[in-house]
Amino acid sequence: MLIQHEENLNVSQLSDEAPKEKVTVSGNILVLCAYDIGDLIDINKIKARKLLRTSDNEPFPHFKNYHVPLSVDISDISEKEPLATVMAKIHTFGVMSLTYVIPFTETFDTLKIRLIQIVNNYKQISKRDAKAAYLQLKMVTTEPNFFNLKTSYYAVQTENKSLNITSKNFASQYGHVIASLLRLETQMMSEHQIEETLQSSTAYYGSDLIVIGAEGAFIYDSEYHEPLEFFELASIQKLELQCFDKLLDRKLNHFYNSDTYNLPLKSYIPILGSRVDSTLMDIAKLRVDISVITERLNNSVNMTGDPYFQKLYNMLVHVFKLREWKSSIDEKLTIINEMYTVRKNRLDTVREEMLTLVIILLIAFEASVAFMNKL
Repeated sequence: MLIQHEENLNVSQLSDEAPKEKVTVSGNILVLCAYDIGDLIDINKIKARKLLRTSDNEPFPHFKNYHVPLSVDISDISEKEPLATVMAKIHTFGVMSLTYVIPFTETFDTLKIRLIQIVNNYKQISKRDAKAAYLQLKMVTTEPNFFNLKTSYYAVQTENKSLNITSKNFASQYGHVIASLLRLETQMMSEHQIEETLQSSTAYYGSDLIVIGAEGAFIYDSEYHEPLEFFELASIQKLELQCFDKLLDRKLNHFYNSDTYNLPLKSYIPILGSRVDSTLMDIAKLRVDISVITERLNNSVNMTGDPYFQKLYNMLVHVFKLREWKSSIDEKLTIINEMYTVRKNRLDTVREEMLTLVIILLIAFEASVAFMNKL
């Protein structure tokens, strides 16, 4: 169920006045890009070897200790525009995230046109910046690869103090602008699209507003740092879930297309067998790695006693379809577990039969020796 603020509006509440797209507003365009560049990144080695300059940014207070990323400064290798700011973070589970903050002061009319160009440009800039940082991190990354998958998200933040109107009136007067910005459209959207866009919104005070879309978000507030952290977290969760889903697809295809029941001869040896059965070890390692990381991602934030941010996070989970991705992974992990169980049971059965055969041969040998002694 989509979570809404009690003051959320529908299109029937839109003002009958002419569109106010000529009003000059100021704020920032936020472009977030995340790249999966390997299995694990050793943050301690990054610090020890000074591969990248660390940043003094305070860690997000809602992150649990095991999920706190390493903030780094890549301004010296970034190809961003002079007025933009870039923030980079390295996550232990193989993800690099880049956030670009581009200030603006212009009308909504021109902003809608420039937004498309800015988002597309910074997606390309982020790829070059991420590649430059990856080359520095490659030596401390397990299974490095640039890149397995990537994801991107953007947000438009406008200063509510400059307009000096409540969030309710702002949504009423500028709902068509919000819908166009979140769908990267230059034309006015239909009433149905506007209403659908405004449904996914929330606010803390009467003067602020956050509208969440699948590709971007709109922030009507002078502060954007805390919502930005949640946007980044949800984007990274989606990225990792997509990576695991893709990995499981490859593994399942590999298991289906190969003879997984053809056990090597050494696997029949009781103690040594479990160490040489690579397929069994791969299945066990895969399900453990994915289970641990997905569990950490799902429980990486602590928002006890903060219903507003809990609501915002739940909205992102819904819009990003994180539960659907998690459900898909769980189903494939169930298949992996069944394959593991079947193979392990077969291996145990073969070993029991081998031991039974050895016991029979020993009994027969002892009987033969006894018989020969009597003769």
